[in-house]
Amino acid sequence: MRVRGWRIHRFGCFQDYEVADLPDGITIVYGANEAGKSTLHAFLRGVLFGFPTARSSERRLTHDGSPVGHIDLEIDGERLVVERKNASKQPVIVRRSDGSVGDEHVLHTLLGNADSKLFRAVFAFSLRELQDFGSLNADQVRDRMFSATLGAGRTTPAAASDELSERA
Repeated sequence: MRVRGWRIHRFGCFQDYEVADLPDGITIVYGANEAGKSTLHAFLRGVLFGFPTARSSERRLTHDGSPVGHIDLEIDGERLVVERKNASKQPVIVRRSDGSVGDEHVLHTLLGNADSKLFRAVFAFSLRELQDFGSLNADQVRDRMFSATLGAGRTTPAAASDELSERA
């Protein structure tokens, strides 16, 4: 999956903010404190996996029911637009290059069944997650990477081995 750009209608400090035609390779977002780096990260994660609810511990940056924006993606050579509003009744809309429109299930499938936790751990992470990685030793890094391949931190190699031994 490649993020090719985004259009933010209204989210946190952003209003009518657009980036298009990002190049191949790694994209690093940098800027001064309070420039909106974490807000952009929250926007991308929110469009892909849903925005925090009132019950969530995550900070809410949207206005109920308002158009939030969309992300332009490329997955396996296909260009897609993923759009989401901040309303529980409004599902995600996936506009495919052939003109068809998909839903949450289509997006989940296109993302290889990745969830928000895997996205945070492998594909995009904030300074807070990066600081967490800095405090890990080599075995913990291996365990996190292994667990990400199993579905975003559900188990470690040692726990998987113990569970298999117990079942045997």
